Amino acid sequence: MPHGLPPAVTLAVDAAAATVRSVDEMAREPADIAELRRAIGERLVTFRKAADITQGQLAAAAYLDRTTVSHVEKGRARADEAFWQTADRLTEAGGQPPGQWS
Repeated sequence: MPHGLPPAVTLAVDAAAATVRSVDEMAREPADIAELRRAIGERLVTFRKAADITQGQLAAAAYLDRTTVSHVEKGRARADEAFWQTADRLTEAGGQPPGQWS
């Protein structure tokens, strides 16, 4: 931090940096949860392709955009219960994962 800045500016910058660090720490989820999210996404891809359904078709049925479905399949996004119920119904998974892991 350059010298000569008013103390209030220095305090504000320090507080902003502390907030960014705490938000980064909160955003991380445990590695085992992240791995489960990736695994369920892979199962979704398997079921979706076996049912000959595109990401776009699943997205339209779930009232989402295709990129959201892509992120769920890669484990980078969470999906709510309604999404998993829609995926279960469209893929005719019969409650098999991923539908039961909502």
